[in-house]
Amino acid sequence: MEPIIIIGSICLLIYGLVKLNKNSKERKMMIQMGLDPSQKEAHDTRENTLGLLKWGIVLAGIGLGLFLAEILEHYAHMDKESMYVAFIFIFGGVSFILSHVIVAHQSKKQSDKDSEK
Repeated sequence: MEPIIIIGSICLLIYGLVKLNKNSKERKMMIQMGLDPSQKEAHDTRENTLGLLKWGIVLAGIGLGLFLAEILEHYAHMDKESMYVAFIFIFGGVSFILSHVIVAHQSKKQSDKDSEK
């Protein structure tokens, strides 16, 4: 078996065990303090969804940048390497900005709902 697969598997195992231990300690502390651990889980789920949205937008932007670089390379006969790098960074950056705006809007909408309660 490849050594990189073995090392990667060991690292993932260690990461999983540490995360499991940390989550268990957090849950115990919340129970000791009289807080409801299910509220934290709901908050974590919302943050995870927004993180997935961010990375989806960023990867789509990078894909769009690669696609446009391919089209321009074919029709405009520009320098191939610099164009690919430029489009990846331009569309990746625009995607991060767009995801920030969407997440900020979602967070504001969620805080408005929470304040109404």
